[in-house]
Amino acid sequence: MGELTVKCLLYADDQVILASSAAELQMMVTLMNRTFKEKGMKYNCDPAEILQPAVMGLLEKLSVWLGGGRVEATVLVLGLDNSGKSSLLHALRSADQRPQHDADHFTSGGVTFRAHDVSGAARHRALWERHFARAHALVFVVDAADHLRLVVAREELQLALAHPELRARRVPLLVLANKSDDPHALPAAHVAAALGLERISDKPWHVCATSAVSGGGLAGGVAWLARQLRDAALQQRR
Repeated sequence: MGELTVKCLLYADDQVILASSAAELQMMVTLMNRTFKEKGMKYNCDPAEILQPAVMGLLEKLSVWLGGGRVEATVLVLGLDNSGKSSLLHALRSADQRPQHDADHFTSGGVTFRAHDVSGAARHRALWERHFARAHALVFVVDAADHLRLVVAREELQLALAHPELRARRVPLLVLANKSDDPHALPAAHVAAALGLERISDKPWHVCATSAVSGGGLAGGVAWLARQLRDAALQQRR
């Protein structure tokens, strides 16, 4: 796009005005207001109020560079048994007000997530790798109140990230330090240290404290993941 500056505006009936400069946008809005007035319509828009470089995230980066704005991602949800994975997914689906045909789907931040909750029981962890190739993102859930099992969680996470299917790609990693409402729960920063997240340099990662009971912390974590996936889709379409 070079030096082109794009300005966007959501107008009366969800139409979008695109202009190559602020001056052009102001001229177009002025003409539209004049047309509205000539037709006896009362709607008026002050150009000074809408001359912003980014509206709704530059209209979600111009609907992900005019690719329809739809981003769909397969998210692998991992973690030890009893970490609260299923409860967190239930909370996410409950927060999504859009009707879904598949119980494993939810929408947030302009991204439709296809979540695969893989069993964290010891006898099933060897099967995690079967799902790595199709994963666009990883969500790793830990019980922040179970201090002893954080050691096991660290080993399993590092083993997963070392797998060739994940090591070769910048798959974003969201760590949910669950059960933050438990008085024994460690803060998110302590969980990050216990898992050795600071050693991860080949992919973006984020950790946040969450509660499947109250839903606290989920929105921020999923919003971060949605941004990572939208940016990745944007890079692919350039």
